[in-house]
Amino acid sequence: MDHITDGLLGGVYGGLPGREIRAIWQEYEDAQTIDSLFVHDVDKMELLLQMVEYERRGEGRVDLGEFAYAEYVDYLTEYRY
Repeated sequence: MDHITDGLLGGVYGGLPGREIRAIWQEYEDAQTIDSLFVHDVDKMELLLQMVEYERRGEGRVDLGEFAYAEYVDYLTEYRY
């Protein structure tokens, strides 16, 4: 991330885009805001979708059960219906 935010974007518009991206990334990593928690949950759901797709492509011969833990992860109550 440092290479992207500081190295590649450090000289663009005085480094502002790099600092903004770094701040958003840090918010995600800290997982303290409702937005960052939502994105973490979307990542978990995407993992489950990938697992289903890989198992379908493998016609049931591929066991990806080790990734099924994401099915049991608590999701935010704000969008649990």
